[in-house]
This record gives sequence, C-alpha cells and structure tokens, in this order.
Amino acid sequence: MNKLDNLNRWKIFLSLANTRNFQVTADYFESDLSTITRNLDTLEKALGQKLVFRKTRPLELTEFGKKAQQLMSPHLRKHQQIISELVSVNYLFEGEIRVSVAQGLSLYMVKLITEFRKYHPKVVFKLAGHGSIADIENNLADIACVTGKISSPEIFFIPRGKVTYASIAAPSYIKRNPVSNDPAQLKEHTIYQYDGENRTSPSALIRGEERFLISGENILLSADILTIKKAVLDGAGLCLDMPLPLCKAELKKGELVKILPDWHVGEQPTFIAIHQNLLTSRKHRTFAYWLRDKLVEIDC
Repeated sequence: MNKLDNLNRWKIFLSLANTRNFQVTADYFESDLSTITRNLDTLEKALGQKLVFRKTRPLELTEFGKKAQQLMSPHLRKHQQIISELVSVNYLFEGEIRVSVAQGLSLYMVKLITEFRKYHPKVVFKLAGHGSIADIENNLADIACVTGKISSPEIFFIPRGKVTYASIAAPSYIKRNPVSNDPAQLKEHTIYQYDGENRTSPSALIRGEERFLISGENILLSADILTIKKAVLDGAGLCLDMPLPLCKAELKKGELVKILPDWHVGEQPTFIAIHQNLLTSRKHRTFAYWLRDKLVEIDC
C-alpha cells in the first residue's frame, strides 16, 4: 500500500497541525512519542517535503504543511462522517446517557448532543454535575469531561489533550488602565479568577523558569466562568485563566485582547472520564470516544 494512503498517518499529522505539540497528540492517540514521530517521518519521506518545523515551540507548519492541512482536513472530516453514518445504520443505540460538564463547556454540549442524536435519535441525554469525577463516583453521571491530573481506580480516563488558558482584558479596560508585561503591576488591577470544583485555580504565572505568585486583595474569586467572562467583556477587570476555547471568538473579533504576552498560567491535561463498569456498554463507550474527538476540535 502506498504510504500516503494510510489515513491514520494523516490523522496524526492533522492532530499535530492543530495541537502544535507532539505530547498532546501522543496522548490523544494513546500512543508514545516515537510512534507519532515515526508516522510523521514516513509522511514527509513519501511526500519529499517537510511538513513541520520540529524545533519551534509550539510546533509550526511549513508552507507545504499548511497546504497539506488545508487539502486533507475536509477529506478526513468527510471520512469520519461516513464512518459515523455507517455505524448508525449498523447499530442503533437507545436509552439514557448522563453527562457531567463544566459550565463553559455546556455551551458546546447541546450542539454536540444534537449532532450525535442525528445518528442515534433514541438516545436520551441528561446534563448533570459540574465536570467532576465526583459526579461519576456519586452516581450523578455516567461520563464527565474533566480537567487536571486525576486518579481513581473506578474510573477510566480517555486523554483528549490539554487546555490552554489566556490572560485577557477588554480594550476599553486597557484604555483606562494600561497593562504592562510586568506581573508585579497586577496589584493595580482588578483580577477575576476562577474558583470552582472542576479544576484547580492557578497559583502562579510562569515565564520559562520564573514563577510569579498570584495573590492580593484585588483578586475576585468566582465559581461561574461565564460571569467572569461577562465582567471582563464589560471592562470591569482582568482574567488570567480564561480557557482559550471559551474566548477564541471574542479574541478574533477584537472584543478581548491577550495581556502579559510573556507570561502564562500553564496548561492542564483534559480527559473524558467514564466509569469502568460502563466500558462494556457499547453505547457509552462509543459516545465517550466520539465526544473526545469532537472536543479536541473545539480545544484546538
């Protein structure tokens, strides 16, 4: 078989093109770094062109790589759609699936559930909980979208990559209160910070080996990420840990801008969590992996 005909190799390349990170892609495919590198090597040798600049962090695509991404993305999406339709014809699921998601992610979940039910209209969904493994352990949910390093003997974790956080402000706020690249000046600003149960609040900003502790009386904590987003959009203050998928649209429109360009709060791994007992349920297992793939597209 022609080495360029292997769809899995192209899926690996497109994952790298989206995540710009070898380890995140390896986690997504539940593989090791050497396998990911080997598949990329095979594609590049077969094409006679480099697809990725490997020494940059994050990874960058070559011009040829950008063209390959543009041409291959719609074909692989169509392939996945065909597979989903064939599966739906072959096996029609029914019954209830209870899903626990964080508040911000619930904005996407309704659309994703609607898409899944096109193939399996007899499946009934219930959104419950706050994106915590405790929701599964307490029998409130079957599947949860969770963030952070977690362990539990009763739960199986499907890696879906890492979530990146952005430090953001509204242009109107910056016009009134200029923000420098020195985090020591943050004491002069009102900072909204997430403090909910589905992920750990960041304790420091990071720049290389440097760490700047986030503290002060000017920090306002909230367990409602959407309230924080609205406050920042209204120009009431800054946010240092807004999940990037939740603010990408506003950043693109210019309604929000990134601040402290040299500093960040780091990334956290994300997972689809499912109770070990439900791995034998084809309905739950199929939805869990389908959801993983859809959320990777959103995260990127």
